[in-house]
Amino acid sequence: MINAVAFYQGLFEQANSGFQSLTTANQPWVAETARYMLIRVSLNQAMENALDEYNMFNVDKADKEQGCRAVERIDAYLQA
Repeated sequence: MINAVAFYQGLFEQANSGFQSLTTANQPWVAETARYMLIRVSLNQAMENALDEYNMFNVDKADKEQGCRAVERIDAYLQA
């Protein structure tokens, strides 16, 4: 629950670390949910500074490294 709170408060590095640690959980649904949330963390980090005052997306301000990480995590999630 701490990881989810961090995620929704915008503390993405903390959420990332927490969800990463849960990917090896003994309960399969917890591990799968953690992998899914890692995708969302990367997507939010990619978009964090890419919205203007009208909430319009500006691709030039997006964190492309995080966007690529999100794609990698999506691929890994689908393979698992």
